[in-house]
Amino acid sequence: MKKRIALFVVFAMLMSLFAGCSSDGASGNDASADLPQDEAAEDKIVIGYTVNDLNDTWVSSVIDYVEQWADEHPDVEVIIGDGKSDVSTQMAVVEGWIEMGIDSVCLKPVDYEASLSILDSVKAAGINYVAMQQDAEDADCFVGANGVETGEAQMQAVIDAIGGSGKIAYLAGTEGTLVASEREEGSMSALEASPECELVAREDGDWLREDAISIVETWITSGIEFDAICAACDEMAIGAILALQDAGIDDVVVAGIDGLQMGCEYVKNGDMTLTFYADAKGLAYESLDAALALAKGGQPEDVVLKDLLVNRDNVDEYLALWS
Repeated sequence: MKKRIALFVVFAMLMSLFAGCSSDGASGNDASADLPQDEAAEDKIVIGYTVNDLNDTWVSSVIDYVEQWADEHPDVEVIIGDGKSDVSTQMAVVEGWIEMGIDSVCLKPVDYEASLSILDSVKAAGINYVAMQQDAEDADCFVGANGVETGEAQMQAVIDAIGGSGKIAYLAGTEGTLVASEREEGSMSALEASPECELVAREDGDWLREDAISIVETWITSGIEFDAICAACDEMAIGAILALQDAGIDDVVVAGIDGLQMGCEYVKNGDMTLTFYADAKGLAYESLDAALALAKGGQPEDVVLKDLLVNRDNVDEYLALWS
């Protein structure tokens, strides 16, 4: 991590909080226990930035831009919290920040329903809250894409790619995450509006390439026939492609979402038909800008990011973003 980013895991955070308590009455709420001495002495705005899982490929690209933003704002301390795909872990991370008395929290939740409880705790402590990717009514600001619109546009692009009729299989994201349910809602809406298309299989792939490989292998060995696989993220789309290639199948339309470098490379070489570019930099910068504005007493507007279609006609434009 770069100089101005502190990466916190739960146990390290809890240990640092306890270490902040001493016999001379120093409080565990003192953020200086966790910050470099030269920076702790300064009166800095502190933003906690927690995501569902740093091992998620797209999320890791968001964090790269968080680091970049932090380097551009030396007067702000950004603390990264890894949810590790575990609700209790993400809750503990934010509880630690509440004890520290930070200024703002940006949260991309492990689980939407659980995030509402976290939001209540953050607001009760008088801390600003920026909801990322999954909006919440009481959040001070929302930054993210409209998952329903993205899902609908993706499925429509798949339907167009197979000529308006055929059999489609769907790989969903992790159950309980709003972005997964929104993308699926949009996709199913487009599918229902296309009577010549049929949903022949649907499984949760948990955003993982390995899970998608296993699922698609099972579909193939079970004799399920499909003309297209619509996956809620690039990693699952790539998993589907690998399973198809292993089975010697090369005539299936495969679509993803994220527009990651590897996903775009698969589009360029023709293995992935299309993806949608999800703006990792936009999410990082807009959410941190909002958190900073809130900490300074402002009231920023919600920011709805647009996921953009990537196909072989324009893929070089998006590959250039990763170079």
